[in-house]
Amino acid sequence: MNERIQKLADQAQQYAEYNTPQGLEWFNTFKEKFAELIIRECRDIVSDNRDLAIEDGWNVDEAMSTAMFDIEEHFGVK
Repeated sequence: MNERIQKLADQAQQYAEYNTPQGLEWFNTFKEKFAELIIRECRDIVSDNRDLAIEDGWNVDEAMSTAMFDIEEHFGVK
């Protein structure tokens, strides 16, 4: 598993262990938190690319393509 994804999974696991009992409720809390953490990181990457696009005068295609590649690279997706 990609190192960054593993760190997010660990954070979600700690959150679930602290906030819910073991069992199905724990697993649902873990899944929801894990998804939330991934989405937050994607949002932050897109936001950073938006700021660069504005500063450097990129067009929408350049900004979105760069964001896609940055997200893939961030999470080690090929």
